[in-house]
Amino acid sequence: MGNQEQFWDKIAGKADDTDKPLGETAQAIVAAAKTVLKPDMTVIDYGCGWGGMTVEIAPSVRTVHAVDISGNMLALAKQKAALREVGNIAFHHGDLSAVPLEPATADALLAFNVLHLVDDSAQTLAQIAALLRPGGLLIASTACIRERWSLMRIATRALMVTRILPHMNRFDIAGYERLIANAGFEIMQSTSLTALPDQLVVARKT
Repeated sequence: MGNQEQFWDKIAGKADDTDKPLGETAQAIVAAAKTVLKPDMTVIDYGCGWGGMTVEIAPSVRTVHAVDISGNMLALAKQKAALREVGNIAFHHGDLSAVPLEPATADALLAFNVLHLVDDSAQTLAQIAALLRPGGLLIASTACIRERWSLMRIATRALMVTRILPHMNRFDIAGYERLIANAGFEIMQSTSLTALPDQLVVARKT
């Protein structure tokens, strides 16, 4: 977790604007999430980052447990929540093991721009499934860069080797959906949000 944490701590220093609006893609993700989330839900936001989407979604549910490996990102997220006067978010520094919930109790888990960045996506999805109750929802948006032409993939690999970019799993859409299904989820919705594509999946734990 060390290299990833250092990378995102540095990014947080460049993104220190807690009052900036969400971009178009983030707005689409939030809108899609709100269509399936309910007011009585306990939700985990895994990789909450600076909290822009977290504070938009939190008023629609009972509680959000926002977790991130970057302490600097969490500091921005806390400032964002305070600025917006959103009081039902608990913040946790670390990975999914930092979330203080019993197994199979969370109603939904948000993983926005996260699964392509973790070291072991299959293991992470297994941890996600363990936290969700039967029928619980996974709402995940992920960059599927393997869908793009080969020069982009080569450039991405070079940037990872030189540590300009963090570790990145190069998914295609079919492989991304298969990974989620193999973790014990039924895919309810899969939508390409951008030309990259950023693929948004809503899935139910079976």
